[in-house]
Amino acid sequence: MKSCVLLLRILPFLLLLTSAPAAEETAAPAPTPSTAKVVDLRVESQTNPTALNTPLPRFSWRIETEERGWLQKSYHILVASTPELLAEGKGDLWDSGQVTSRSSQFISFEGPPLQTGRKLHWKARITDRNGKLTEWSEPATATLRLSGPEPLSLPFFQQGAPRLSAFECSDSALNEIYAAAADRLHEIASLRDLGLAGRSAGYHFAMNPRGRTLATHLHHSVDAAGFYPGNLPADGSFGSTRSDAAVVFTYAYWWMSGDNAFLERYWPVVNAYGIARIAADPNAEGWAFGTLPSDTLPEGDPTPPGFVHLTSEALNLRLTLGLGKQSSRNGFEIRAFNHRVETLGTQFRKNHFNEDGSLKYRSITAHLLALRCGLLEDGAQKVKVGHGLLELLDQQTVLSPFEQSPFAAANILPVLSWLGHHDKAISLVKAQDPKALSPVALAAISEWLVSMQAGIDSELPGFQSIRVQPRLPDPNLLSFTKAHFDTPYGQITTHTWQEDGATHFELGIPANTTALIQLPLIEDLKLTEDGKDVDGNFPGFNRIGDVANFRCLSGSYHFVLGK
Repeated sequence: MKSCVLLLRILPFLLLLTSAPAAEETAAPAPTPSTAKVVDLRVESQTNPTALNTPLPRFSWRIETEERGWLQKSYHILVASTPELLAEGKGDLWDSGQVTSRSSQFISFEGPPLQTGRKLHWKARITDRNGKLTEWSEPATATLRLSGPEPLSLPFFQQGAPRLSAFECSDSALNEIYAAAADRLHEIASLRDLGLAGRSAGYHFAMNPRGRTLATHLHHSVDAAGFYPGNLPADGSFGSTRSDAAVVFTYAYWWMSGDNAFLERYWPVVNAYGIARIAADPNAEGWAFGTLPSDTLPEGDPTPPGFVHLTSEALNLRLTLGLGKQSSRNGFEIRAFNHRVETLGTQFRKNHFNEDGSLKYRSITAHLLALRCGLLEDGAQKVKVGHGLLELLDQQTVLSPFEQSPFAAANILPVLSWLGHHDKAISLVKAQDPKALSPVALAAISEWLVSMQAGIDSELPGFQSIRVQPRLPDPNLLSFTKAHFDTPYGQITTHTWQEDGATHFELGIPANTTALIQLPLIEDLKLTEDGKDVDGNFPGFNRIGDVANFRCLSGSYHFVLGK
């Protein structure tokens, strides 16, 4: 009897033991491997740097994969003091653990502050959005050489630096202009022109570390009133367009690099400068602000300096508001600048327009300033000023728009494209002698070729969200366009050509990014991708006028616009 009771008591445990799987069967399955690779490891945007001037470096990488729609879900970084420890998987300086994040750029080191002379050995691996884990990257290194502020190196744009982009089209003159731009960027010396060409240069050369160094010197060179310098090294001068170049260049650096931490660090200086500009002309009447460069307007131009002061401040404020929306933690700062824009707009429309809505000054530069400053009241006024610009261009017989002023040279092409006159912009460029163009004009044209003709631009700073909008000009002007641009995430490619009555768009979007694709629509023609109608096959697809808009993830795409 006792043996039966004992058997009943232990029977559940016996059943549990006999039904339990073996230990190796209960272990968690290993993550499914990913075929993607972590490559191009960088510290502070540099490959294996040997003189890293920060005790808290930031890590970046690129992802290589043939898989369409690849997005990073998490990362794991190991930083070791020796290559042996790193090979053993030991991050004695920092082990991030598996961090859920899409970020693959500017990831801050979170170990103890590092001392000068320290050499880092590091590697990274990631998972995709389905949890597949990559192999560890190849190891990379970085050596600290803490030396205080980086010296200012001029000329800022280095001749012969590695190119980030390429452009080719059916017109040899445009190809020659693009090739000449990078070769002459080093000739740009004035602070005003550095601001005008900053974003253009970002399409040719990496903005880091030289761009960050230049912007840092600008933010450390404000005077007692809060004004940015008119020259570097600072000599006490300041003025509209010259001092504003500090904000323009900072915006260009941020937009091309996506370095949010840098922007947040120096936002108080940018904010203080905006307030100082307001204090210098409290009623927004266009009072003189320092001195204008002598080439701001061509000889005999009727535009008054006060108009330049007012519109340049407005343009500067547009960029300041963009920087502030990213960096400011104080809503009052943004409201104050928005109020200033309204005040500038009131004075601008009151004092500088005729009764019929046309601009008072028959000047190409004045019309471009009016169209770019963001103070025009409505669409009708923009159309009126746009028509005035076109009339002046048609009547121009002596100086080309690229010779009018550096501002005109930097802005004429994008303004024409935004106004819907892209073919006129192409004709204008084709008529230029590349050897006669200034470095600023060459820089501006080359940026326009890549960003507007080839259609490669960033939707948000840093190119994690991309805008791809290749233009489709008259085939008698251009029959094909081909370009690429190497972003921190990888290469964007566009190729547009016409064949057998159809227009082809081949696009390449790098891994771990998304893209807003905008392609032209023509009545009675169908837009397809891989033989499928884009309507219904892409999220968020919509038609706005004669443009198709839709979102896509990374990968290669071949769109056809035809019967």
